Formats: sequence, C-alpha cells, structure tokens
Amino acid sequence: MTVVTTMAAVAVMVFAGVPAAASAAPTSCRTVPVDADPILHSDAARSEFGVDGSGVKVGIISNSFSTLPSPEYSSVDDNIADGLLPGPGNPCGYTTPVQIVVADPPGIQDDEGRSMAQLVHGIAPGAELFWASAGPQLGEMGTAITELQKAGVDVIVDDVILPGEPFFQESTITQQIAAVRAAGITYLSAAGNDTALARTPRPKQDVTPIGGWRTEQYRPVACDLDAKDPDQKSVLDAITSDALRQDAVSFDCLDFDPGEAVDVVSNITTLPAVVAVSDKEARLPIVFQWAEPFGGPEGTGTAKARFEMFVTFAGQGTQVIETLIPDSPLRSSSPTVDITNLLDPTDLTADELDMDITIVRYLDGTPESDLAPALGYIVPTDGLQWAVSAEYWRSEGPDEVGRSIVGHNGAPAAITVAATGATTDERLEMFSSIGPVRYFLGPEDDATGTAERLAEPRKIVKPTILSVDGSQQTVYPQGPETAPGVWRFYGTSSATPVAGGVVALALQLDPDLTPDEVETLLTETASPVASPYVSIADDDSVGAGIIDARALLTRVAEGLPPLPAGAPPVRMLPVTGAASVETAWGAGVLGIGLLAVGAAVVVGRRQRV
Repeated sequence: MTVVTTMAAVAVMVFAGVPAAASAAPTSCRTVPVDADPILHSDAARSEFGVDGSGVKVGIISNSFSTLPSPEYSSVDDNIADGLLPGPGNPCGYTTPVQIVVADPPGIQDDEGRSMAQLVHGIAPGAELFWASAGPQLGEMGTAITELQKAGVDVIVDDVILPGEPFFQESTITQQIAAVRAAGITYLSAAGNDTALARTPRPKQDVTPIGGWRTEQYRPVACDLDAKDPDQKSVLDAITSDALRQDAVSFDCLDFDPGEAVDVVSNITTLPAVVAVSDKEARLPIVFQWAEPFGGPEGTGTAKARFEMFVTFAGQGTQVIETLIPDSPLRSSSPTVDITNLLDPTDLTADELDMDITIVRYLDGTPESDLAPALGYIVPTDGLQWAVSAEYWRSEGPDEVGRSIVGHNGAPAAITVAATGATTDERLEMFSSIGPVRYFLGPEDDATGTAERLAEPRKIVKPTILSVDGSQQTVYPQGPETAPGVWRFYGTSSATPVAGGVVALALQLDPDLTPDEVETLLTETASPVASPYVSIADDDSVGAGIIDARALLTRVAEGLPPLPAGAPPVRMLPVTGAASVETAWGAGVLGIGLLAVGAAVVVGRRQRV
C-alpha cells in the first residue's frame, strides 16, 4: 500500500499483518510535530494501514473557535498555512476547511475548540472537521449535538463541563448522547480535570484523590457541632438564626463517619489560593447535589428535601462562614467560596487553611421532606491542585471519596477520555477526573419532571480509556511555550480530540463499525496500566488503559471480510511521478492504497461482500 503523508509517496507492503519497511521516511509538511503519535502508535497505524481519516467526519464541541484577536494570537489562516488545520493553502494537501455548524457566541474568547481541531487533524489529517460551539447554557450544548448530527458527522468529541448537570441521574445531554450513539455516531467526552490530590497526607494516609465526596444515603444525626470544635458554634448559630430556615420545624446534620462513630464535620486542609482569580482575590468553587429528580426542562421542578452546606475556614484569628444552598428549585449550586481576607495579601500562595464542611437537612414536619437521598459534592478546580490532606481520604462502606466525573462527561453512551502525559512518565495526569459514576434515579421525563428511583444504584465504569495530553498547538498559551507561538495543551480537553482522531482512522478502515464495536475494540486493544492510587481501582482511574492505535487497526482489519478469490492486483499511483507500485491481493494479505491528485485524496479500501 502507498501512504501519502506529504507531497512525496511512501510505499509500504503488508503481508499477513506484518509490515515491510517503508521505502523512504516521510517529510513533514507541518510546523509542529504530532506529539501523541509515538505514544499511541498512531503514526504506525497510518503508515501500515494506509489511512489518514479520509471519508470520516469529526465534529468538535467546545467554547470558541475563531474569536481570539489577531495579531496577538494565531488566526485560522495561520494554522492552515502551518499545516495544522485543513483548508485552502494547506501545505499537506488537505484543503477542505473546518465547517462551522454552530458559530461562536459573543463574549467567549479562548478558542480551545481550535486547539482541539489541530489535535484531531494531527492524528487524522484527512478527516473532515466540523465545529459547533457549546455556548454558555445547557440547552446550547444540546443544540451543538443536534446540529452536528444533522451535518452527518461520524464522530463527536467534546470537552464541555456543565456544573448544572445532575450527579445522580442521566441528564438531558446524557440522554441525547445515547440517542446519537444509537444513530451510529461515536461520541467521546472529556473526563474532566477535577481530581485534587492530598499531596501531604496525614499519618497513615496515602497520596490519593480527595476533591469529591458522595454517599449512598443521608445519615441524620443531631447537629452537635460544639463537641467537634468550639469554633463550629457559629455554624449552629447560622442554622438556627438565618431567616431562610425559619419555615423549618426541625433540622439535623449529616454524619460523615461511615462507621460507628459520629462526626458532623469533614475537615480538609487546603491551599485555596491556587484558585485565585486574580493576584488579589482567591475563591474556591464547590458543587453540591442530592438525588432528587431535577424536574422539568433543565431542572425547573421543585425539591421536596432541603439541604444546606456550610463551609467554614478558621485561621489567622478570623472565621468565615459560607452558606452554600442550592437555588430552589434546582438541586445544584456552584458558588465560589471567597477566602481572600484569610490570606496574606502580599502572597496569596503561602497559606494553608483548614476547611470544615457541614451538611444540614431541614424538615417541615411532612413526610415529603423527610428524605435521606444520596448526596455529595465536587470541587471543580479544572486542574489546580488545591488540596493538601483530608480527614476522610478514601472510600469506605457506602461513601466514595475522590470521584469527580459527573454529568454527560460520564454518560453511559459516551467514551469518557482520561489523560496521560505526552512528556512525562505519569500514566495518569494528577488532575484527570476519576469515576465511577453512580445513578440512583432513572432517566428523567422532562414533560412530567418525574424520574424512577432505582431499586439498586447503577454503577457506570468510568473513565473508558486513556489518551495523550500535553500536545503542542499554536492557538493559545494554555501551557508551557516550547517555541515562539507554540504551547503545550494539557488536560482531558487535549486528550479527547487525540482519541477522536484515532477513532477516525479506524472508521476509515472499516466504515461499517458501529459505536459499540468502536468502544469494544478500543478498550480491548488498549495497553493496560495500573491505577496510581492505592485507594482507587484501575477501572475507576485509568479505564482500559492507553489507546494503541496500531493494535486497534490490526483488530479492525482482522474483522474485514476476505477479498474475492482471484482479485486482481491494485495499482497505486504515487504523486511524484516515480514508478507505480503494485500490491498483490492474496490470502491473508492486506492492501490499501492512497491516490493523491493535487489536493484530492482517494482511498481504496477492502469492502464487505
């Protein structure tokens, strides 16, 4: 088979799945290397199987694509000229431009979606790319998926985190992903970057994720806060005096201890200033939910139970009480806890603080409010390591500590992509979100606002797979600069489009693969790795392991039907005027040809019969 990676042809013959040596090394027509290639073996997959993603349509959903101002930042035209995006003038011959399906909304300027497009193009340069902005609202994310489906894409990748999605049941977006997968679209979603590690664990503890917590059922106990810490009296005062709770007949507190002891305060030692929003301000976001149906379109129903989270920081002679209460009727909140006044104003990074969490339930004397659902929280810091240690540092009994994949990012029908480093020996990036996802309610009917309570919690193993982040791109200074105007792009937002490019290669080789088959083959051919955490299982941290594109395409090729007996040789014409190459089709021989004429790429592939 002939693989055209540049304007020169490289001939490779494959017999019974064993490659012969390339006749010449390809000359790059890109200004930036494809960093994931040697790790995922995607360069070998392209070369040995003669694929570049041609004929496959990949949709990308993120914030914005082309809103960054020039000349401060590179433009789409710059990226095309550098061989990093397809379009007229692309030096590698890929001249079909990215198609804009849903335009960028005003006010969003990060162009992370263009960085993602560069990474898809690096792995599968022949794939046709489509862009849809997710916008700032949940409904706009749904519109992006719908419009990409209408455009006829085969693959969708997204890196969107929607804090308002439910933790404990399928969201409307999750159900939409299931629908497009049933329609034949393979959907990949970033796991998120919300793992926070206890980097300085307490005695007899380990370095392990502590940035999320949930329990299967609320455990009510008396709110005896003074027994834990006299400073907590201010929490008790807030509970009994705040006008928001005057309609409550009684209240109680969550017992954080899953054993026989009683503990209504969960302590975490933090470095909160790492989430500073400026050099003069530091805030810590928290998302708290419980397992009641969201009710109605995008959560317009009314909660029957009423919970409240108190976050207390004690230190430097000051105490701050932050009352985090979900805005009824929604069962979620994502406030930011302002702890700026607790820090040294001359150095916001120098302080450790003790953060105490208390969760309170209010009862109005009716059976409807006397609920004890699953509940929990995450701290979505998007990669910033704010945690030092925690009182509750590992899962025990009905409680899970460290889990941070939520919403559609953990959709059962999505391939959830975690991140491994392109430039480090880490098999899992420390920030890469972990699972599993657990549902306590069935899918919600938006028309009625009801959802069936499951007899047993449903566990969805997440993440699905590991892909490479840290790839270089030229859009935005999101990471270290490796050359003028070139930066590394870290996070599961970077790993996911790389995985999407690998899927495009597989779909070119066999366009009849279903999303179920893609996921099965992707996971079965992955290179297993161990969880880096003693408290977290492999399935919940690294999934099936690291993508191996060459192994994946080998399995895909094995599943293709044999060619008809006596099939004639396939003549593959190089593009440089050199002698033609013939590959004989025979028993156990795989041959795939690329014919490039000008800017067009024509792919001959073995067909099902």
